[in-house]
Amino acid sequence: MAIDGISGKNGPLGVDPTETRPNGGDKTKPKPITREQDRVSLSQDRQEFARIRELVDQLPDVRSARIEELARVIHRGAYEVDALDLADAIIQKNWINLMG
Repeated sequence: MAIDGISGKNGPLGVDPTETRPNGGDKTKPKPITREQDRVSLSQDRQEFARIRELVDQLPDVRSARIEELARVIHRGAYEVDALDLADAIIQKNWINLMG
């Protein structure tokens, strides 16, 4: 299929072989794009966090089993808390938080 009557401001459109090219008429091949331009790198901290997160995700969920056990004991009315043990745990936790 031919297209007739296409022209620019100064007559028919065409390619002028003497016209300068944007690359200065350099006929050398363009430089190849290196893969390094597409590389993504993570900081050492981010990589370490990802590694630790993966290890944590692999751990079994033993906490839920403990919670279920405590819920059964509480439901039976058999859960007793020793006041001294509770006070000691509170002091230990707060002492560690103050020091760390």
